[in-house]
Amino acid sequence: IQRARQLLAETNLSMQEIAEACGYTSYTYLGNVFKKETGISPGRYRKQAQAHRIGQMGS
Repeated sequence: IQRARQLLAETNLSMQEIAEACGYTSYTYLGNVFKKETGISPGRYRKQAQAHRIGQMGS
């Protein structure tokens, strides 16, 4: 899940590409595991991470 977090925050890879890079055969399964571990969906995590990154660039 840590690798998925990194890829979501730092790349524009699709969920399927991230799932494959993390060893999951299904992006749906990765999404379920991700939400269980982090409490938020991968899409929401990506949006928050990107907003945080943009906020840091403006500082």
